[in-house]
Amino acid sequence: MSNTESAPPSVQTIPADVETPPPPVQAIPADVADAAAKDLKPYTPRQLVDDPRAPWIYLPSNREPTQEVIDTWFESLVNVARVEACAGKKAKSLHSAFPVAFTKTNGRFKSPFPKQYVVIIALGHLHGKNGLTLNAEIPVLASGQDVILDGENDLDFAEGGGGIALFLLFDLVETE
Repeated sequence: MSNTESAPPSVQTIPADVETPPPPVQAIPADVADAAAKDLKPYTPRQLVDDPRAPWIYLPSNREPTQEVIDTWFESLVNVARVEACAGKKAKSLHSAFPVAFTKTNGRFKSPFPKQYVVIIALGHLHGKNGLTLNAEIPVLASGQDVILDGENDLDFAEGGGGIALFLLFDLVETE
């Protein structure tokens, strides 16, 4: 589907030349996201491990709590359609999925996921004071809400901590 075609009412599209992501959507039930957050919260920075896919992020060594979130997100075909509508490309595959619990540093990360689109799902309430600052248009994500971002765009992490998000990274191909 191109960005100019009509999208189903639940699919949000933005013109390709606009940098602002679409508003957050309640992509999965809050109780599913909250359960994953509760299972991931006991980990402290000393219990987290580095991951070569994103060396500036500490990831929980036990990622099993996020599998239900991933499965639930994919159960709704509208979710993948939203990624494709935002990117103007077909989702080829899910490149990786990982919970983000802590970052090594705060600040702006330049083009963190080139050539990919990122879906950030809030596991618990997520805002600038507990880790992730999306932008002025999206100041908070309620538990279970997601936002779709171009991985080429900069991503800001605030000084505060305590929030947990699940990142889904998609590889895309040109639509015909």
